[in-house]
Amino acid sequence: RVASSVVVGADAVLDLANGRRAAAQGAKASPLAIGQAAPDFMLPDLDGLHVDFQDWRSGETVVLFWSPGCGFCQKMLPEVREWEAAAAKGAPSLLVVSSGSVPDNRALGFNAPVLLDNGGDVRKKFRASGTPNAVLIDSRGRVASPVARGATAFWDLVGSRRH
Repeated sequence: RVASSVVVGADAVLDLANGRRAAAQGAKASPLAIGQAAPDFMLPDLDGLHVDFQDWRSGETVVLFWSPGCGFCQKMLPEVREWEAAAAKGAPSLLVVSSGSVPDNRALGFNAPVLLDNGGDVRKKFRASGTPNAVLIDSRGRVASPVARGATAFWDLVGSRRH
């Protein structure tokens, strides 16, 4: 007999595998509301220095949730690096929140800061279901977009037609 409903995402699969059916089958967390304050967080960068998001950001910021082992992320990596290197005046700044090792993340070649979230806690705070996902934060530190899931949604979020 089938003992659960279909679950989506790594976290839900792990919950189900570890016997936490209620969490795996539970309703998805409600999305962050446009205009609400972005979640606070502090994460280490690739040099091990802890970065407080509230102190770091200035202007509009795209928080990009990433994983070096994600095939979809790898496919869009060259265009993301090109976009950030040639960002138009007034374009949002990029902040990468990634999982994985320091060497794997350094090898990505981002100009933007990369912060390590190996437990996925910050990704969960933003209600991002996986990678690549992104959310726009306005200059006042408020959520300015729904979570963009996948490459096409990322390009729509940053106002680029590359995809």
